[in-house]
Amino acid sequence: MLHQMSLRPKPFELIQTGRKTVELRLWDEKRQRIQAGDEIVFTHIETGETLRVVVEGLTHAKTFDELLQIIPIEQSGRSKPQEVLTALNTIYSAEKLRDYTVVGIHIRLLA
Repeated sequence: MLHQMSLRPKPFELIQTGRKTVELRLWDEKRQRIQAGDEIVFTHIETGETLRVVVEGLTHAKTFDELLQIIPIEQSGRSKPQEVLTALNTIYSAEKLRDYTVVGIHIRLLA
């Protein structure tokens, strides 16, 4: 199955350069359809440029803080958990964070 998602400039660049191999998202209705072996096309929100990745696996957790204790921080493309949490808190409202669990989507960039 092919999925479409948008990305801000920094995460897009980190995936493009291979420094980010796990995309962190809410486990909402859209993400619940994702399975290992699926592909995702990420679209840069400013330029429209795209990246295609394959999903290699999923890691589930109740919160992003818990997820960052499970996966190595470097896989998120950042070096400090607080940087990741701050970025995620600007994307997702407190209400959404209460309503959903979270997922780490393990990805591999396709040529």
